[in-house]
Amino acid sequence: MVDCVLGDMTGDGLVNLDDVLAFVQALGDLAAYDAQGYVTNTDAAGDVSLDSTFDLGDIQNFSGLFSPPASVSLVCLLTSKLTGRRPASAESHAPLSVP
Repeated sequence: MVDCVLGDMTGDGLVNLDDVLAFVQALGDLAAYDAQGYVTNTDAAGDVSLDSTFDLGDIQNFSGLFSPPASVSLVCLLTSKLTGRRPASAESHAPLSVP
């Protein structure tokens, strides 16, 4: 049995931006992810919500493995990649007024 690091979707022992694409690919197309030859168990490495299942419920906890500003961006990126919907742009929100 190979030990894994929670969130390490590439099996390199690190959790970094390389794991983001692999995470999205594993959620969206597990066969394509497996074809990449990663030596990691998605149910072990990807189940960052610790509910014994690697699924969409792991997105928020996966993004939480990164710094707070990056984690918000990752939630938007992962959600848009998996749903095909673009996140709201900054232009759609009124700017904050500063006194």
